Amino acid sequence: AISLYGSRAVGLALAGSDVDTVLVGACGPGAAAATPAAALTMLATELEAPDQAEWVVKVTRVLSARIPVLKLETAVGVAMDLTVEAGQHSGLVACALVRQTVSELPALPPLAIVLKAYLQELGLNDSFTGGVSSYALVTLLANFLRTAGAGQADLGDLLVAFLFSVASDYSARLLDFVLDPLSPAGGPAENVLHSAYRLSAVAQAFGAAAERLSGVPGEEEAAAGSGKSLPLLGRVLPMHKHAARLGLSQLSAETHEAVPAQDAHSPLPQGGAGGDDDGAQGAEEEGTPARISSEAQFVAEE
Repeated sequence: AISLYGSRAVGLALAGSDVDTVLVGACGPGAAAATPAAALTMLATELEAPDQAEWVVKVTRVLSARIPVLKLETAVGVAMDLTVEAGQHSGLVACALVRQTVSELPALPPLAIVLKAYLQELGLNDSFTGGVSSYALVTLLANFLRTAGAGQADLGDLLVAFLFSVASDYSARLLDFVLDPLSPAGGPAENVLHSAYRLSAVAQAFGAAAERLSGVPGEEEAAAGSGKSLPLLGRVLPMHKHAARLGLSQLSAETHEAVPAQDAHSPLPQGGAGGDDDGAQGAEEEGTPARISSEAQFVAEE
């Protein structure tokens, strides 16, 4: 059997998100393969056969990873990750936990979608090539909404408060360990950010975005001489690019003209606490350079 998990399974996916799937019962006693890697090797051979799977354009085998995976490029342009349920694979359990969390915290989905779009724009949405995973982001958001965000109803206020919170917590080293809610009962506590790479850049990006979003409305437009009113999110996201990803209605031509990329973003200052190579195990390439405002410096130098 094959099951869907990840962001698409819980309604937190962007339009271009991968489809995460897991094969259940594909290896182990009674199965044709003894290990996940062996099961995926057999499947890859079938998918790569000339007379098979016309919907698959390319198969990339990543079998030496902690969780072996086949990365598929499909004929319809949707990327698909295929894994096998065994050992340390916790995708289905995490999926159930996130569904429950979303049902308890209705403010979480819209905030998560905006934050994921922002991190994707900066190339900071992958824990290996740079940034934080979707699961880690949801965990941070849930912790915030249950504590500092409790009692607040306005999504804009919650967004700015969360951005400031992450930047501040990083400087205070409160993000050195964030408990993974899937840590086994009675077992060792696990850090949900243990594999996050370039977390310092994420904290700095969030701090800069909070500063930009909490500025006086209209001041940036006046400084740019446009005389036009921008959506607040347009200060940190090129809205004409991400309208479809966020599920927003089509923006007017005036809005398109009012968000020149060179004004909306400035280069990310290099350095900062933590370094860019912390936890970079398995990274194949460095993440896309972040392009954010340099107005706020929230990362404490170590």
